[in-house]
Amino acid sequence: MTKPHAPQIPESEVRILWYDNYYDGPLVGLCIVRGEKLWFEMEDEKHEKVYLTDELLDPDDDEPDFDVHRTRVFHLYRLTREQLRDKEEKHDAFREHVGWHCDFSLDGKRYKSFHKNIDSEDCKEYYAGVEASRQQFKIDKEEQIVGYFEEK
Repeated sequence: MTKPHAPQIPESEVRILWYDNYYDGPLVGLCIVRGEKLWFEMEDEKHEKVYLTDELLDPDDDEPDFDVHRTRVFHLYRLTREQLRDKEEKHDAFREHVGWHCDFSLDGKRYKSFHKNIDSEDCKEYYAGVEASRQQFKIDKEEQIVGYFEEK
């Protein structure tokens, strides 16, 4: 697994505010760690077979006798004031035009009911300008990294 030359932060100290990309879980976005807003990006993913004990196996089930546990490593970056302001303004626009479904509540639950119709003119207009702005966002990964955490 790729781990940076920065301290590991316990996952329990990381609270995800919202994500900017998702695949089987958040990949990149904004979080709070020890009171500071930080950018997170998934850098590595490991899958490990964990064999089930006899008491967990169902003799009538044809499923494999193992489960797959996934561990993701996320790097944490301190953004400049301008980068943070830019990301928050763009996410506010996302909320307004697309929805709140990429945000998390204070107790860590993802909002699901605040999603607009993806075929609406409002959504289409928003997405027309998104890709260019994503390509403009650059982090100096060597200079801005402050730590990493593992999500298990």
